[in-house]
Amino acid sequence: MFSFFFLFSEKISLERIDWISNFIENFLKINEDESKLVTIFLTGEGIYNLIDDRYQIFWDKIFSNMHVICYLDSFEMQVMGIEVDNLLKKYEFNFIFTDKEDKTGFWTAVIYSLNTAVNEPLFGVIQFEGPYMHRNSVYAVNALEAAINNGLKPELYSYLDGVHLGHAVQKPSEFLNIGEKLIMLGESARDKDIDFLMLACARCGKARGYMRDEQPEELYASNDIIPSFFQCNLNKIIDKFEQNHLIIAPSFACIQDNFPKEIGHQTAPPILIFISRPPYSSEWTFGGLSFAMACANHDIMTKVVFIEDGIYSLIGYHHIVDDEKIFNMQELIDGISDLEYLELYAYLPSLEIRNHSISNFLDGIKLIKINELQEIIEHLIKNSHSFHARIMFF
Repeated sequence: MFSFFFLFSEKISLERIDWISNFIENFLKINEDESKLVTIFLTGEGIYNLIDDRYQIFWDKIFSNMHVICYLDSFEMQVMGIEVDNLLKKYEFNFIFTDKEDKTGFWTAVIYSLNTAVNEPLFGVIQFEGPYMHRNSVYAVNALEAAINNGLKPELYSYLDGVHLGHAVQKPSEFLNIGEKLIMLGESARDKDIDFLMLACARCGKARGYMRDEQPEELYASNDIIPSFFQCNLNKIIDKFEQNHLIIAPSFACIQDNFPKEIGHQTAPPILIFISRPPYSSEWTFGGLSFAMACANHDIMTKVVFIEDGIYSLIGYHHIVDDEKIFNMQELIDGISDLEYLELYAYLPSLEIRNHSISNFLDGIKLIKINELQEIIEHLIKNSHSFHARIMFF
C-alpha cells in the first residue's frame, strides 16, 4: 500500500491544481480499497486556494473522496484572516486543523504524518528562496524548530536564493530575523545534544558574493555568513539526498511505501523533479536541471518532467550569443539526456493548452499524459529499495 503526500506553502496555479486533482482521482481509483492514501498540507499562500471560487471545482473533485485528508495551518490562517466555512460544511471530515496558538504545530503534524516509516532520526528542509521577500523562510525555520522539539536532527540545505538565509548581518525592521533565528535554533539543538547541520550551495553563494576567494576546504565559512552555516559543493548536499530521511521544501510531494524495506537493504530515495517555470527569466530552470544532473551523477534514480510553463524550455530553437552569459537550456537538456540514472519527460497537456510542440532535435524527451505520470511516480517507489520517493518543484 502506498501513501501520497503534498505540501504547499505557495499559491497553487490553476493549471497545477487541475493536473493534481486528476492525478489524485486516478491514484485513488486504482487504490480504492485502501485507506488514508492522500494527505495534503496547506500553509501560507497555499490556503488562499481554498477560498478562491475558481478552484472549487478542483477541491470538490479532491475532497469528494474520504481517503483524502487535508491539514490546515491554523496559526497562518489566523494571521491572514482566512476562514473556510463553506468548504467545511461540505467536507468537514476531510480537514484537520492544527493548534492556532502554536506556530510550529502545523510542522509537527507534518513530521508525525510523514515520519511514520522513517528509519533515521533526521529531518531535512531545502530552501530555495531568501528571507523577507517571501514568508517561506519563516516556514523553514518553524519546521526546523518543530524537528528539534520532537527530538529529530534538523538539517537545512540552502540552494539558489536560499543561501541568503545565512547572511551574517541581517537587520530587518519589521520581520523575523532569519539569521538570528537560525543561530538560536543551533543553540537550542546543542542544549538538547542534537546536531544541527546547515549547508549552502557554494556556486549559488559565490554568485551572490559570499565567497571572496576560491573554496579552500569542503566546508567554507566566512565573516559574511552566520556561524555553522557552511558553503559547500552541491555534491555535499546531494550526499544528503542519498540518505533515507525526509526532506521537505516549500512545495513538495512524496510517495511512501507503507510496508518499508529492511534497513540494511535500503538505497537512496529516487527523485522526481518538476520543471515548471520558463527557462531564462529566473534561475529556477537551470537550478532544477543542475540539481537533477547532480542527483543522477550520484546514482540516484532521477526523473525530470517539464510541466506548466516549464515546457517553454523545449519549444523553438534557442540561440544565445556568448556575450549574454546565459546557459542555453536546450543545449543543457540535450547534453544530460543520455545520463544513465536520468530520464526526461514532457507533460503533453501543458504543451497542448499552449498550442506548442517539442523541438525536433530534443529527441531524448518522452511525451506523457496523466496516466503515464502516475505510472512514472508509482514505478519510482515500486522499483526502489527506499521507503519513499521525493518529488520537488522548480
